Amino acid sequence: MEEPVLKKPKTASSSVENVIVTADEKTDGVASENLDAEINSLSFHKELASVMYGFGDLWNPLPETIDLMNQIVTEYIEDMTRESMNSALKGKMTYHCLLFSLRHQQQKVDRINQLIKINKELKERRRQGLKEEAKWFKTNPKHSHSHSH
Repeated sequence: MEEPVLKKPKTASSSVENVIVTADEKTDGVASENLDAEINSLSFHKELASVMYGFGDLWNPLPETIDLMNQIVTEYIEDMTRESMNSALKGKMTYHCLLFSLRHQQQKVDRINQLIKINKELKERRRQGLKEEAKWFKTNPKHSHSHSH
């Protein structure tokens, strides 16, 4: 199996599975100006309002506060992406590049590894759940999804 490659999510709410992609979706590198344009189009406003509330801010923080937090988060992502790209081979950034950039911040490395593990487990559970559901419907044909009353 080919090594997963990190891909920048289009929105802040994209999940890890949207960030880690297979080799089929790899590009031959990201031009700096394209990266800037894509990062500048990110908006974390909705997510930041929820995170800020969870950390004790108002339910509906001031738009200026959210704008400032969005700028800080976006700059952090941009910096981490650039730093990770510096360790990428042939312009292809893998999650190993991100881990290398964070190698002196063990708590973050551990959290990334934990999230990747959880994502794999969730995918497997979904796959198993779909298999079990299909099996159940085969053995109970009168309970199909299109059953009408």
